[in-house]
Amino acid sequence: LDAKGTIEWQRTVGGSVDDHLSVVYPDPDGNGYIAGGWSNSNISGEKSQNTKGGIDFWVVKISSDGTQIEWDRTFGGNSGSSHLTDITFFKGDYILGGYSNAGAGHDKTEASKGGFDYWVVNIDGTGNKQWDATIGGDQNDFLSNILTDENAGGYLLAGSSASDKSGDRTDGSRGGLDYWIVR
Repeated sequence: LDAKGTIEWQRTVGGSVDDHLSVVYPDPDGNGYIAGGWSNSNISGEKSQNTKGGIDFWVVKISSDGTQIEWDRTFGGNSGSSHLTDITFFKGDYILGGYSNAGAGHDKTEASKGGFDYWVVNIDGTGNKQWDATIGGDQNDFLSNILTDENAGGYLLAGSSASDKSGDRTDGSRGGLDYWIVR
């Protein structure tokens, strides 16, 4: 939309099943947008890769005028569900954050520790995976946001957790879902 609310362009992006958009940001290179969410579509529509065994992260790089899909990538584990909730940028890379209960395999190097866990995937500027990390306790842990700390060279993960002291969770539950912040 322009400053007066008039539609300048629009674009539908999807595959043949369900595709859920969580975030879209201007690309830091100033050339387009990066959009992310999750999908259980196989190759169809604008989706160029099959699912990895369930619901997976799906990231799409869109041109600045919305006319072209520059690339798209699907990231997931062995069965289960992986839901992308946020994207941030760090030194030319995209940092994808969300939650997953998928087993190890495909793009996921570690199985979930109990229910859903935070899952972070680092990809380069063209969508190639660099590394991933699974962080969680014995119950469901849902990552909402991921921030970069360029001065310290790391990340701040924020979400909610039902886990007690277990796995990566070093502090006990306060009851139900608690805020869980990880540096």
